[in-house]
Amino acid sequence: MNSPCDAMKTLTRTISMAAALLAATATAQARVDLPPHEDRSVYDLADVITTEHEQSMERSHRELLGKTGVAIAVVTLPRLEGEALEEVLGRAGPGWGLGQEPGDRGIVVALAMEEHRVLIATGHGVEDFLPDERVRMIIRRYIIPRLQRNEVSFPRAMPGRPRRPPGRQPWLQLFRV
Repeated sequence: MNSPCDAMKTLTRTISMAAALLAATATAQARVDLPPHEDRSVYDLADVITTEHEQSMERSHRELLGKTGVAIAVVTLPRLEGEALEEVLGRAGPGWGLGQEPGDRGIVVALAMEEHRVLIATGHGVEDFLPDERVRMIIRRYIIPRLQRNEVSFPRAMPGRPRRPPGRQPWLQLFRV
């Protein structure tokens, strides 16, 4: 038979374990704060794209959507807060209506600045002309070299005005499709 002292020890251990599990769960669920959807295609949360370039991209994206039905979004994040870039986009997509267009004709270009991650996510409706191999080539040939030269602001980099904080490590060729 258990004594009241043993029962109290068991209860204390159980409460301690539950508190530890709760704390671990809260830490594991750290998430990037995403702003609400707005009528735009550029979400520069890392503040690395110049205003001029952001406006230029917005115009180009609207024009492309109007002519082809392909929606493009660009997302820059200062850091991932322990979350995978794919998970962030998985939350952003439905919340922002990305890939919801008929035919799933969407493309999202995402940069995580602190972690040096790049991801181009494509909807099923664009895979015929933008298959995974072409996405990898675009990342390797065009995006990574620009990032390694601190040319973060797209579509055209401003010479002599690196937007990435100095002292950062070179961009790694890590990408996921």
